[in-house]
Amino acid sequence: MNSKLQASTVARSVLLAVLLGLLSGTVSIQGQGKDPIVPPKKAAPEDKTKKGTPGEPGGSGAYEEVEDPNAKKIRDRIPIDDEAPAVTVPKGAFYFRVEDLARATADARAAGIRAIYTRYVVAFDQLTDFQDAKFRIAPIPAYRLGKIPAVYGVFDLDERNQPMPLRRVESAKMRSIQHYEELIHDEVAKLIDTRQTEPKGVDITTRVSAAEDLLRAALFFHDAARDQSKRRGIGWEQVRSKTVDLLTDVRLRRLKLAAEQKDWPQVRTLGSRMVTLYPNNSKLLEEVFTIRLAEALLAAKESEQPAELETARDLIVEFESRFPGSRNEVAEQVRDAIKQKAKRFFEQARTAIQNNDQKKGQQLLRVVEMLDPTVGGLRELQGQLVGAYSILYVGTNKLPERLTPLTARFPSEHQASDLIFESLLEPLPDESFGTRYRPALAMAMPTPGGLSREVSLYRTADWSGLDREYFEATDVSATLKTLTDKFPHTWVGQHSHWVSDRTRVVDRNTVRLQFQSGHPFPLSLMTTKILPTKWLISQNNPLDDLGFAMKPSGTGPFKLLGPNQPNNGPPEVAFVANAGYARRPGKLGQPIIKEVRFVDVSRTADKAALFRTGQLHLLADVPTAELKSYTDPAAKLNGLAQVVTTTTNRQIHMIAINHHRPQLNSVALRRAISHSINREDILDKVYRAGFKQFHKPLVGPFPPESWAIPKAAGSIPPELFNANLAQGKFSEYAITRGAISFSLLYPKDVPSAREACEQIQKQIETTANVALKITIRLDGVGSPEFHERVHNTGDYDLAYTTFEYPDDWYPYALSSLLQPEAQGPGGRNFLRFPPKSVVPTQEDKQLILQLEEIRRSADFSGRLTPYTHEIQRRFVDAMPFVPLWQLDRHIVISTKLHLHFDETGEPSNPKLLHPHRLLAGIAKWKLLD
Repeated sequence: MNSKLQASTVARSVLLAVLLGLLSGTVSIQGQGKDPIVPPKKAAPEDKTKKGTPGEPGGSGAYEEVEDPNAKKIRDRIPIDDEAPAVTVPKGAFYFRVEDLARATADARAAGIRAIYTRYVVAFDQLTDFQDAKFRIAPIPAYRLGKIPAVYGVFDLDERNQPMPLRRVESAKMRSIQHYEELIHDEVAKLIDTRQTEPKGVDITTRVSAAEDLLRAALFFHDAARDQSKRRGIGWEQVRSKTVDLLTDVRLRRLKLAAEQKDWPQVRTLGSRMVTLYPNNSKLLEEVFTIRLAEALLAAKESEQPAELETARDLIVEFESRFPGSRNEVAEQVRDAIKQKAKRFFEQARTAIQNNDQKKGQQLLRVVEMLDPTVGGLRELQGQLVGAYSILYVGTNKLPERLTPLTARFPSEHQASDLIFESLLEPLPDESFGTRYRPALAMAMPTPGGLSREVSLYRTADWSGLDREYFEATDVSATLKTLTDKFPHTWVGQHSHWVSDRTRVVDRNTVRLQFQSGHPFPLSLMTTKILPTKWLISQNNPLDDLGFAMKPSGTGPFKLLGPNQPNNGPPEVAFVANAGYARRPGKLGQPIIKEVRFVDVSRTADKAALFRTGQLHLLADVPTAELKSYTDPAAKLNGLAQVVTTTTNRQIHMIAINHHRPQLNSVALRRAISHSINREDILDKVYRAGFKQFHKPLVGPFPPESWAIPKAAGSIPPELFNANLAQGKFSEYAITRGAISFSLLYPKDVPSAREACEQIQKQIETTANVALKITIRLDGVGSPEFHERVHNTGDYDLAYTTFEYPDDWYPYALSSLLQPEAQGPGGRNFLRFPPKSVVPTQEDKQLILQLEEIRRSADFSGRLTPYTHEIQRRFVDAMPFVPLWQLDRHIVISTKLHLHFDETGEPSNPKLLHPHRLLAGIAKWKLLD
């Protein structure tokens, strides 16, 4: 009997211990007391050496936990308050001091606010019994709507926020429980209620700010508690959601109050913070920006200060970029007010100019251009001011027609494309490094991350000509994906095998580029021009749509105005400043040159005269034979222009071989043609015009002074001209073949092209006739037909043409040029090498494998140069095209034109100009009076 009684007693003790340990149990009874909290009697300090017995406070039967490993992480996130009193925390109690709130308490000026902060510095839950006595306890894990035990244990907090030893609570004696987060919810409701008079003497702005502090404390505590499993079970998600919603509402209320009080610095600060905190809440952000537009509306209506008006313009532009197509009423009012203000300034400028007050007129027109560059008559009125509207005249032998990257054919079209379209990074000439990169559509240099780069984009870049269509991250991802899917064979899509189609849109203004494999200089992969691909797809138009190419819309500094035939002058195509470009941060007033006109000088005999009269400022690819017409005193330029030979030259001349012609599949024949051409002789007769220092023969596929050419002693490649070797190769070919005939296609409107081809024809036929009869027919056509036949239809045998390496990574570009998958109409591999219908020769196979290896290799340390030198050797063995020469490229430039590629303010050396990308970086160029 005694044993049974003892067992029963032990069972009851174990049950009581379990109930005391269930701190997650709570009372869920309606009704909340309003009386002040009654602190429990202070208990004696805990004896930490006492082990305790089951069922007793502090004993092993109480709710005890091993320290959570996450607890340290949470504590590390809480700033340490050195003045906080030392706290002895009983084992199992959850003690949480909100240090941010402690600091706010010390800084609070209003006594009422300071008292409220003090109440919540240490997190607590509140028990209320049926006598309405309230007890502050250490936060417990379970939500009050959960299942409750009959008896459970709590740790009371005394008047000094010190946790006391565990005591037993009977649920039947408790009326309700409120959690720390809910107590703050109630406190916040009173603070932001304008009908409340407490705390006395505290304005609504201070009260709303205090409400935000409390809610931030509640949210921080809640997340930390859940991280440590101190808040667990059902019901807590709704507590968190309510806290987040209240915090959002309070922050929005603070912003509205600042706007009502016209505290614009505070509006900017609070608005910017909300943009950062809620980047994906478009509905909230539109409300935030609508509040911020109040400042813009006030400035647009009342201010006469350019800086304030610029702020208003920036706000409406940012609003439009974030919410394209929005018919927000406040935004419409701001737009109308800015347009009206711009018109008023325009009329004042007109009056000032009529009164011969040029200075005032120019100042007013600058404000007009900043506010609304679309004001009718602005260009004409600027033209009446000296230096206010500068026009750059660029000479060309072929006016640009197709103006998109995928459709451009001639140098002028590539140059015009640079005016209209931008890439993430813009490559610019650099005297020390050859090429450097600066952000274009990117706001800053990309953030590296292994095989990825994260790029932040301009929010305010828009597509000129497309009504309120703003550039965004999806345009980047869609352009790259479309190039990968449909145009990987083109030069614009040359990076598709490097940049993965897994490129991801992080948000509207951030994109993360993912690379397939390593590249020696990843920044060079971010120079692909970005098109309004999303809009084009919505219109069912491909990226190479000719209709769009004739009337494009880009984000660049200029937009197409159209062709023009001025009186008594050569035809022109004009591009005017893109108003949207100047609206970006840091781009005010750019482009400084307001108009660019391409002038057809192909039929102008005395081009120097155009420089004398100011009808020409820039002329590229001037033949060496014509240099004297600019440098001779008879030209009478008298310092108006200078001739420079560019230091950046990646263009080579070649004889393209169409490998779809069966007879040209012979390596012996291709090498025989190459070795029979005396390049130095032709350069002397056709191109040098007595200037021996210019133009160099090629010894392989790479530019002669590039790093890709072997230069170590004893390894310099021999010249390709070798008459004896040529005759031997012709003889080798003649063993199985009879007389042959080829056509040599050339662009008849390119200077000296026919004379060069006549010399090539003569040398090949003369050398070959020792072994076999070869006939070469010259076929001269206009540049458009030449481009069509070589690059699209493949209707040629041999073609005298050029190849422009896109950057300094020569072996990669050569690999792209000869990539088997890049054949076909519009493809990079216009040589059709190797032909798909013929088994490649051994020499062709070796070259193909070598090019494939460098294209796929991610190991660049110490191996890139040896790879490249091996490609040089393999190329000469296979001779897929005939390298001829590199012509030095001369540019005539007006001394009034100052080039600016950096922030120093000092003009850059014109020798840095790249003829193929002649107008790169033009936004900062200046044309002096």
